[in-house]
Amino acid sequence: MDAITLRKLPPHVAEAVRKRAAEQKTSLNRAVIGLLEESTSIAAGATKEERHELDALCGAWSPSEARNFDRALADLRRLDPDLWE
Repeated sequence: MDAITLRKLPPHVAEAVRKRAAEQKTSLNRAVIGLLEESTSIAAGATKEERHELDALCGAWSPSEARNFDRALADLRRLDPDLWE
């Protein structure tokens, strides 16, 4: 198992980890691992859920419909140089 050393941990972060460990009645190490798993959406043995709500839309437009859509959005894709000065 890999070990990671954290340096210069901000005090508010350290306090949040301590609070979490106390609330869950667990070690600081387990609290940090839990927080890292949550923040990276990774959990031991978890499988990534496949979603299919938009499958019906994939490849549903004809080339003509896709061109018309792109034309309709052309103005929205244009950048105003004055806003970026």
